[in-house]
Order: sequence, then C-alpha cells, then structure tokens
Amino acid sequence: MLPVRTFFLILSLLCCTALHAKEDWQEGTPYVEEKSLEHQESSKIFTYGAEDLFCSRYVWRGINYSRGAVMQPSGWLAAYDFNFNIWTNYVLNNEAYQGNFDEIDYTLTYTKTIKNLSLSPAIAIYAYPHTGTPVYAEFLLSASYPVSIVKVYTNQAVSIKGAGGAYYGEFGVIYEKNIYQNLSLSLLLGFGIASSKFNDYNIVDAAGIGWDHTAIDLVTFNVGVKYYPVDHFYLRPHITYSSFVQGSLRDFASNSGHFADNLFTGIAVGFDVN
Repeated sequence: MLPVRTFFLILSLLCCTALHAKEDWQEGTPYVEEKSLEHQESSKIFTYGAEDLFCSRYVWRGINYSRGAVMQPSGWLAAYDFNFNIWTNYVLNNEAYQGNFDEIDYTLTYTKTIKNLSLSPAIAIYAYPHTGTPVYAEFLLSASYPVSIVKVYTNQAVSIKGAGGAYYGEFGVIYEKNIYQNLSLSLLLGFGIASSKFNDYNIVDAAGIGWDHTAIDLVTFNVGVKYYPVDHFYLRPHITYSSFVQGSLRDFASNSGHFADNLFTGIAVGFDVN
C-alpha cells in the first residue's frame, strides 16, 4: 500500500505544476470533465456514492462557464444496470452567481457490456437556477472498447430540449493503470466535434450572437489519479488542458469573453460503496 505521505507528495507536485503553468487554470469535464457516466457495474444489486470536487474553473466541452474556482458536489445510486446521478455547480469565485448553485444536472444511464464492448445510453437534464437560462436536455450514447493497453471511447450527444437537434461528439483513448493496490492512474486524450446548432447555442458573445459553424472544436488532455487511503473513501486530483483547434472559433471565443485554451485542476473527495 502506498504511504499517505508519498501520495500527498505526488499531489503537491501535480498542483504546483498547474499553478506555475497558468495563473487561473475543464470536464469535466465533466468529466470531465467534469459530468461523468463512468460508474461501473458491480456484483452488488445496489451501489452508491458521492463526491465533492473543488475545481479551479468550470469547463464543459471546452467552454468555460466560470472564470475562477467552483465546487461541484455530486451523488449517484445504481441498481440493475441503471445509474441515477445528480451533479451540481456552486460558484466560489467573485463573479456572477457567487455563493449560489447555478447548475443542477440529472442523468439516468443504462449500461450494458456485450463481450468487451460497453454501451451506455442516457438522458441528461441540465437546469440552471438563479440564472434565467432555460432547461437544456440531451440524449447521450457512450461506448468504449479495449484495444491493447488503452480503451477507445466515444460520447455522442443530441439535444432534445433547448437547442433541439444540436449535436456534440467526442472520440478518444483512455489509459488506466493500477499503480498500487489503492492508487490508480488515468490518462485521456479526446477530440470533440460539434454541429453549427450546438456552437450557435453554447458559444455566444456579449450581444447574444453565436458561432454558427460545424467544426472539430476541441482537443482535451487529462491526467488524474485516484487514491483510497481507506476502504470506500477516495481522493481524486486531476489536471486538464483543453483547446479550441479551429482558427476562427479560437478568435470568436477570445473576443466574446471565453477562453480559447483552458488549463485547470481540481481535487475530489468522495466515497463509493460497490
């Protein structure tokens, strides 16, 4: 078992790297970023958990929804291949909606593995209290398949409310390795493509004008570790870099109050019962 002192040394190095790389550090993204659908099947009928992620910036699909620190509590309950997840965003930084939850997401996922192919259709509803922003909803389909030492994955999303028919797709590879019995490492490289309707709705300038072009929007790289100091209780630091790759999109984002590049970090404290 990795000593606690050694883990915190690794964590400190990760955080210092982010601080020196950029003063105000996505997905996660969700996972991402921040809004993850990754909780796996278990031998138990019911599994559950919760975590609280402290993140230097809220970034979703390359779009920054805050300029500074946020807190993102979430919780989930899974049974019979279904998973219900509630995810929230609480603004810590001195900016709009500080001290309030400005987003609450509800996601219902069904996961089935056929041989080595994992399929996860889902319905996600995004609500934005205190902001006046209309509810947004998507149908999602995630799939992954192991190839050699990595896992190839894709996440496909189509809006069913808010920007009906808007499409966003992500493709990439994930590398995961158990370093010690209670410590695992994950690396992710992903690429995002969005329809003109998605970009027009979500990437908007101060005058309310959106960037209405279809493009390969985004490249994302994420490094994370997950450490269990005791059974069921974990710490999950991560560093994520995301960048808009299309030239005119980068210019539009920079001129409309968004960041064309996002480097951000965070640490989650959580528990799971599997």
